[in-house]
Amino acid sequence: MEFNDYVSMKAMENGFSPYEQVKIGHMQSKRASGTAIAGLAVGIGAGVAAIGGWLWAGSQAKAAKDLAIAKNDGLRDLVSTLATTVAAERGERIAGDLNITTTISDTLSGQQSGTLTATQQAELSQAQQLMFGLSTGEYSKNPQKVAIYQDAQPCPCACSCNG
Repeated sequence: MEFNDYVSMKAMENGFSPYEQVKIGHMQSKRASGTAIAGLAVGIGAGVAAIGGWLWAGSQAKAAKDLAIAKNDGLRDLVSTLATTVAAERGERIAGDLNITTTISDTLSGQQSGTLTATQQAELSQAQQLMFGLSTGEYSKNPQKVAIYQDAQPCPCACSCNG
């Protein structure tokens, strides 16, 4: 005997009409089972998780956007700084090249002017004397005069030391 049959028998004992008995049976068959309740709970949980995930993803997207904007601003500043530095280095290089060209041209044409200190003037004078001595052969001479060899001669003095 099943549960519904048992309920029907009890209903007849209590004086329910056949309509009421059918209605009670129908209502008992419509009762939600444990599986249906579990399915409903899982569905509601999944819906809540989906909404929470959607909100979390939105906040993460905003954080990523803010980070990208900050990095973009930093890169823009870096590129600007590098461009300024490159322009300054180029200007210095061009100015240096012009200075070297001017110095070389002035040196070759003899138009370069400058003043020497007393020490530099003395060193220049010594260098000029050294160059003059080397070019004339004066420094190739032996500083001690050497006489050409001659045979021994008797002493020309009056003391007659040679005898």
